[in-house]
Amino acid sequence: MSGTKGFPSNKKTDLGTGITENFVTVIPTDPNRNSLDVNRFAFRVGDALNPRTAGVGTGLVNDGSRDLFYVADTSTPARVGDLVRFEDGNAAFIEIPIVKVETNRFLLSINSGYLPSPGDTFFILRHTTQRVDETGSQIVIAQQGPTQFVLDGNDVEVEEDTANAANNKPLPTKLFDSTNNPINPSTIESVNDVETAVLAVDTTIQGIDFATETTLASLEAKVLSDTQLRASPVPISASSLPLPTGAATEATLSSIDTKTPALVGGAVPVTGPLTDAELRATAVPVSGPLTDAELRATPVPVSGPLTDTQLRASAVPVSAATLPLPTGAATETTLSAMSAKLPATLGQKAMTDSLAVTLSSDQSAIPTKAPVNTNGSQANTSLTATTASTATAPANAVGFIIQAPDTNTDAIRYRIGGTASTTAGMQLQPGRDSGYIPAAANVSVCATTSGTNAFEIQWILSQ
Repeated sequence: MSGTKGFPSNKKTDLGTGITENFVTVIPTDPNRNSLDVNRFAFRVGDALNPRTAGVGTGLVNDGSRDLFYVADTSTPARVGDLVRFEDGNAAFIEIPIVKVETNRFLLSINSGYLPSPGDTFFILRHTTQRVDETGSQIVIAQQGPTQFVLDGNDVEVEEDTANAANNKPLPTKLFDSTNNPINPSTIESVNDVETAVLAVDTTIQGIDFATETTLASLEAKVLSDTQLRASPVPISASSLPLPTGAATEATLSSIDTKTPALVGGAVPVTGPLTDAELRATAVPVSGPLTDAELRATPVPVSGPLTDTQLRASAVPVSAATLPLPTGAATETTLSAMSAKLPATLGQKAMTDSLAVTLSSDQSAIPTKAPVNTNGSQANTSLTATTASTATAPANAVGFIIQAPDTNTDAIRYRIGGTASTTAGMQLQPGRDSGYIPAAANVSVCATTSGTNAFEIQWILSQ
């Protein structure tokens, strides 16, 4: 049984070698596995012409259990699944998969064989797949660009700058005659010249009734200038203009005068009932008995005591506005003033919107609900030698739990309200934690010895 043709080297065959067979490239994916390549398209990420350079720090890094090969690349645009193709050095023309990406470096899928060195140049390649329709034809999406024209062999984009007219680049326009020859505008001096240059036929502009003058000068002589138009007022007749809504329909003042009496020495007839104020303007003589309402309109003096029957005959209005208040009476003058001191609606309110309540001295215990806290942010921070590192408390923190990972080589110390050191602060051995500490202050952490150490802190936040 024949096997797949291939060669195990990471290095691709150079062009022009005369090899015509199609070989499958065996690509290491990890120390124990290899994969076969497939035909896929890839493009260069970022600058397609200038390669990137492997920085200081490129090489093997031990994570505690194995060696990993990282390539230092400041602000790398690489993504997991991309390929890196080196242009020079030991790994020249080798394409190696990228399996992990950090801000300023990325991890290769291999850690032995042809490996790059700091200073080697490379391109990052990213796979892309063609899109096709159901017939297998490639799908191409075209987008309309700006309008352009060719000026003296160069492409010029049409632009309009409303702020600076000198930056405008309009489409060029020209006049052509009936034989497609350009017309020189400086040669146009009369209407006949326009006919000859543009029409070039027997039909005349005069026949089309565009103008009746044979020259532009004669036409201009009959047009009034702005100064001539403003020299004297222009009469305007409004006799035929429509009246606005609600305008008077009388044509003259005399027609209005005939419908009104003389205002001097005469009276204007009035129809309809008079108001109380109009009736009281002048005293009106009245004969006959007055009604009860008329009698009450003006106070009537009474002499002598009234009997009980007379007092009870009609209700007597009493005003309490000036009476003294009894002891303990409310001092509010209106219901609205009293209502303003009460909550607008029923239901639970904030303290500032609730009535003040004082508990009695023999009040039994009132059960309260303890606040429910929520987990907050969690951070894993590496320590540098014996330099203290500060974990900043979130704004709504109520406590924290700090732990020394079991991967630490040394004990750590933590301190609240001060800076931890190799001798100051509470000590945690690797794999131990502090338990919940109800404090919302920043925490200073320091390793007791220069080794590989870190700390994890879990902040507890109020709900």
